[in-house]
Amino acid sequence: MKYADALRVLARLEGVPEEEVEAVVGQKFEYVVTCQIYGRLQLSSKPGDRWKAQCIDALRRQFAANLKIAYVEGPVKQPGEPDAYYSVLLGMDVLSGDDRVLSKVRLPGDPIIGEGKPENQNHAIIFCHGQYLQTLDMNQDNYLGEAYKMRNLLEGFTGNVRIIGFREHIFSESGGAVASFAANNEFVFGTMVQRFMAWPLCVRFHYGHPDVWDKVWVTANGGLSKASRTLHVSEDIFGGFNAVLRGGSVIYAEYLQVGKGRDMGFVAVNGFEQKISAGNAMQLISRDLYRIAKGVDLYRLLSMFFTGTGFYLSTMITIWSVSILMLCHLVLMLTGSSEYDQYMWNNDPLAKSVGGGGHRRQLDASARQLDDGAPTSQEVLISCVAAGQQWLCSSVAGPGDTGGAGVAAEAPFGEGHEEAEYIVATWQATQP
Repeated sequence: MKYADALRVLARLEGVPEEEVEAVVGQKFEYVVTCQIYGRLQLSSKPGDRWKAQCIDALRRQFAANLKIAYVEGPVKQPGEPDAYYSVLLGMDVLSGDDRVLSKVRLPGDPIIGEGKPENQNHAIIFCHGQYLQTLDMNQDNYLGEAYKMRNLLEGFTGNVRIIGFREHIFSESGGAVASFAANNEFVFGTMVQRFMAWPLCVRFHYGHPDVWDKVWVTANGGLSKASRTLHVSEDIFGGFNAVLRGGSVIYAEYLQVGKGRDMGFVAVNGFEQKISAGNAMQLISRDLYRIAKGVDLYRLLSMFFTGTGFYLSTMITIWSVSILMLCHLVLMLTGSSEYDQYMWNNDPLAKSVGGGGHRRQLDASARQLDDGAPTSQEVLISCVAAGQQWLCSSVAGPGDTGGAGVAAEAPFGEGHEEAEYIVATWQATQP
């Protein structure tokens, strides 16, 4: 409701007479809450449901001038006819506090036949008046300073611009480690990712609220979202698909934000990620995505892939690759292969590197002559040099077998055979 407060301040600054301020605000701003089960909550026999209806009524009384409730009334029994359903817009008289049915439209049947959220939007959009429409979730908040910027945002609807998106400020990030993770994830996606998707990739669609729509255009061109059950799990992005397919464009604004509370529990965050990934999978079998893919150039098509389905595929491949790599290392380690042991030693990032030239060629030649017998001076040199400043010389060259006699010796990295003779002499002195 901060938009109403901002309009009151702006109206007074522009010299609107005080007695006309509320009328001006009422003409420019309307807040419609879509709660399709409000009628059932009022008539329910459960105390918890009736308490929810009473909370909604308390909000209606507090913001009687601008807040309205859109809900589905029905089924209404009628003799000799099918049950009737109505979309109802309920307001409240500011002076008396009495309920006022502002609009009531009979429906051909129960409107909630698909996914709940898009069906809720579609049945209530007919009650939203004005030229522009902002869609908000129930977990979103606003700030008075940001509400002043809305008049600047609406100036962005020029040409074929149909949707303007902007970022969200996640105010629930202090709720713990999981809440902080969810907030950071949303912050990155809502800022730099969407900014880059809007330009230069030109593949930003509608990823949920709080985007602002050209309401006059969208009501005549397919609506906000589609609501087929199971297929339109991620219903928001299909509204963006529809806008782009019909010649509209989507832009991103940097200077505006609204507050939002994200999930703060591990189960809730995991469930949300599962919903998003499942919805992305359902997009692949939709006609909307097929039609867009047929009509864009290669670069935009690749951008759509890697900002959508490709992201989940690459994440899956990365996770599988790491798991397979660890499994292969485990199998090679359990086999006790000397080649694997030598590979691990010579590729140890903490090991001191072996110089080039003839010394390197001598070590490479010696490495090819390794066997399972007693270590030679070259074998001991190779194993000890690979270990760096701290050498562990075992009865068999390499780290695979440390059961025999050995010695740990520290010495500066020398040159040529002097180092090898020192190590071999020390190692032989420890033999039983």
